[in-house]
Amino acid sequence: MSSGDAMGSLQEGGYRSRYGIDKLREGNYPVWKWNCQALLEEAEVWDTVNGTDPRPVTVGRIEPTEEELRTWDAKDRKARRIIGFTVVDELQGPVREALSAREAWDELEKLHAPNDRQRQFSLVHQLHACKLQSGTPLKDHEREFSAIVESLRST
Repeated sequence: MSSGDAMGSLQEGGYRSRYGIDKLREGNYPVWKWNCQALLEEAEVWDTVNGTDPRPVTVGRIEPTEEELRTWDAKDRKARRIIGFTVVDELQGPVREALSAREAWDELEKLHAPNDRQRQFSLVHQLHACKLQSGTPLKDHEREFSAIVESLRST
């Protein structure tokens, strides 16, 4: 893989990550979330991100082993790397500042998936204004329409 591939390349209207999915940018959070979660599941680190596999802690007098801590920390770093490589540079602040992959994921969701009335109104307005332009391929129109519907579904 060339260094240009690793940084993402401009294809079909958006930056693609080294994993072949569009990077998170303004306006594509629902699609990015689905794709990134699939990548994290494929890499077997999603449980670290969603909290079902928390970092081992001392319970009573039983302390986690160094190996358990190293294994969990490696999974968390891998998850953070995947998340970071699938976000455009301008939006990576929460990933860089997070202490864990879960913290990065939650902060990105908080910033890019607002569930307020204004967002719903804006999306409904976009949906009503979504019209097929002459000379535009139907596939592009369907992609735009589907993205708006998916955003509405997630609010």
